[in-house]
Parts: sequence; C-alpha cells; structure tokens
Amino acid sequence: MKRMFPIHRPRNLLIVLVVFLLSIGIAIVFTNKQGDVYEQYVRQVLYAAKGDAVPDHAPEYIDEQGVPYVMYKGENGIIPGKQYNPTIIGNYALQYLQQLQVGDTSVAAFFKACVDRLIKSYTCKDNFALYVFDWQQPWYKSVGVPYTSGMTSGIAIQVFTGAYKMYGDTSYLQHARKLLGGFYLPIQNGGFTYKTEEGWWFEELADTAMHTPYILDGHIYALLGVYQFATEAKDDSAMFVFNKGVQALKHDIALYDVGDGSVRYDRYGKLADKKYHRILTAQMKELAIITKDVVFEHYHHKWSQPLQKPYVLRVLGERNVSGILLLVIVSFVGFISFMAVIYFVK
Repeated sequence: MKRMFPIHRPRNLLIVLVVFLLSIGIAIVFTNKQGDVYEQYVRQVLYAAKGDAVPDHAPEYIDEQGVPYVMYKGENGIIPGKQYNPTIIGNYALQYLQQLQVGDTSVAAFFKACVDRLIKSYTCKDNFALYVFDWQQPWYKSVGVPYTSGMTSGIAIQVFTGAYKMYGDTSYLQHARKLLGGFYLPIQNGGFTYKTEEGWWFEELADTAMHTPYILDGHIYALLGVYQFATEAKDDSAMFVFNKGVQALKHDIALYDVGDGSVRYDRYGKLADKKYHRILTAQMKELAIITKDVVFEHYHHKWSQPLQKPYVLRVLGERNVSGILLLVIVSFVGFISFMAVIYFVK
C-alpha cells in the first residue's frame, strides 16, 4: 500500500514538521482572538463526558409571555426547583430593553410582561418595597428564608427607569421610588442594608440573621441601578443612597483584592471565576467613569491585567484543561487539513 509520505524521506519529514509548527502557530493566533468564545463549547463537552451537571445547574427557560424562569437542580442539599426569580426576570427585561432601543420591536410584549411581573413580585411595607424570596437559595446555606436582595432591587429600579424612558409613564418612577425606600431599611429589621460609619453595604442575599456573604458584584449592581434612577429622575434621595454605597465600597474593596490581579467574589474568600472577573472589572470601569474616583480606576487597571494576557498564556498559566484542549483540537484540525491539501496536490 502506497504511503502518503514515506517516513524514510528527510524531505517529507521536514514537510510534516513545518506543517506541524504552522498548525500550532495558526491555532495560537486563532485562540488568542476567539478562544474565550469557543472554549465554552469544549467545556460543555467535557462536562457531558464526565456526567457533570454544572452547565445545567440552573438552566433558564422562557414562558409563552417571554418571562424567564429557572429550574434549579440544587446544591448543598437544597433543591429550589422551578422559580420565577425576579433577579433573572430583571436581567432579561434589560436585555429586551436594549433590543427595543435599537429598533427591535419584536420583544416589546416580552419586555412589558417582565416589567409587569416585577411590579407584581415586590412586597410593600409601609412606604417602601422589597423583593422577598420565600424559597431557599442553594448557594449559601447560612442565608435563611425569607431573604431579600439589594441587587434585585437595584436591577428592578433600572428596569422601571428604562420603562419610564420607553413609555413616558411616570407610574414606573413611583415603583422605582418604592424600591428605593427599601435601601433605607437596616438588615436586622428585614432589609438588605448594613449601615455603618463607613457607609452602607447593600447585600445581595440578606436575612435578619445577618450571616451573609457580602457578594461584591451584587452590591455594585444595586449601586448602578440606584444611580441610573438618580440621574434620570433627578432624585436627591437616590443620589444620597448611591453616595453611601460608594463610601462603603471604597472602604471595603481592598478585602476583595487578592493581590495578583485575581478578585474575591465574596468575603468568604470564594474567587471570582472568569465570568465574574470580567463583570467586576467592567463594574470598576463604570464606577470610575461615574465617580471620577482614582480608587475604582486603580482596581479596574489592576484586575484588567490578567484579562489582557494572550489567551494561550492565560490557559497555560491557569492549567485550564478546556482551553488547552481547544488549542490541541485547533492544531490537530489545522494539521490534518494542511496534510490533506498537500497530499491531493501531490
């Protein structure tokens, strides 16, 4: 049987070596540009091969009205099941709003349905409102039921502010003001705010037992939602809340800095994964632009450094299995493709 390239010929061995090196070079160039996009697909295959349920830990679905719900499979022995989580509904509403703002009217009904669901979901207490969760979340067993969330209120405030800008209906600003009132309620009294001399911290997962994780991105999401309302509605109370939250963040942010460019997700010491590292870095940039404060500019620059490394150096340094496997796959596909072309040309 005739071989493609007889191994005893030095010239053919040289061709194989050149093609091999060229394939690796192209794989490096490709993954440096698109590695973060395609790595997630490799990771999903790896999880499936191992029977790991992580990618489907909390799959999201959309009902016939365009409102999302989550099927929580559980963690730490807690299985919440199907939940219309107002945090997720708020995130989808903001995505729909972005589509509407660029002229995609196909999601108009979906956006309105999400806004209506957020209005129906909050709990009024006197002159303020909170989102009260009556199901136990599975991520932190220390947080009991019921619990509330500053992050959820901040996102919903942003949604209501956007709805006001979209429809011109001032009733949406009233809903936002009710939620803003919840930021004044201390956590020990059923709210989500830690009030100290160093500022106000808005907890993402808060119960009156006060065994909470102080999740960094949750506090910042709350801040950004309040700021958008403050600027759009020219509301002094909202700006006061924002400034109090910024004060607390500046005081505590060093607790989340690992020192090597990595970021802690919470005060229990959990490190932010790639997704949340990018989110937190982007949040630092946004706060730096809003406040003109060098503290946020400093952490944006510091936390950006690991993200600016070429993809291949990052995955090798992190010993990222899915990233390294992607590099191998692209190199192999390139090698086979080049060899096939050479074979048919010859």
